[in-house]
Amino acid sequence: MEQSIIGGGAFTPAYRDAGPESHEISGYLIGLFGTGARESGEVVGDSWLSEVRKSNREALRRRTEEILRERKVGDVSGLSPNLAIQILELGQDESRAALIEIWARLLANALDPSRNNLRLSFIAIVKQMDPQDVMLNRRIVHRGYRAVRDEAGVAASSEATISLLANELNLSEVAVIASLEHLEDLGILANISDSFLWETTSFGREFFRACYRYR
Repeated sequence: MEQSIIGGGAFTPAYRDAGPESHEISGYLIGLFGTGARESGEVVGDSWLSEVRKSNREALRRRTEEILRERKVGDVSGLSPNLAIQILELGQDESRAALIEIWARLLANALDPSRNNLRLSFIAIVKQMDPQDVMLNRRIVHRGYRAVRDEAGVAASSEATISLLANELNLSEVAVIASLEHLEDLGILANISDSFLWETTSFGREFFRACYRYR
């Protein structure tokens, strides 16, 4: 069931499942998709979509403001309309908590005069991320990991193993590897050997600085 964020983090359903009751299909779909439903059934109605986007924009605004206030940021930097429009348009279509969070962090860092290093390519990267990718990014940053390897090698203090990340994030090892490979495709990580060994790239570290407190 689709969900949207209302407020800072509480979830409320964007629509209700039919549950045990039966519903007349056409009537249920018209109610679900709103007044903009068309005969093809391929266009989401204006009414429902507008409300979801409104809720998502408000969640994004509130979280961005919270981040800036936590950092005690006073005056904010002016943001290029091109960047602002892209972040707001993409952010309003996202209702998953992990992705609302990273959009808010990207926007907050762009507005923070002490951290402003936003690149257009970072927006394109976030657009392609799944929640598991965001979780993995955050863990790498917060733990200070510079590399991820499999169990074959001995992990140094700045390295993590796939099984360690799986346990920390409550994911399967296959899911962790899938996210590592995806982050490699996005240029955040690089596979530096024939085995499972990833390191953060210069581009990836710059991306982390645009979203988190990262050195």
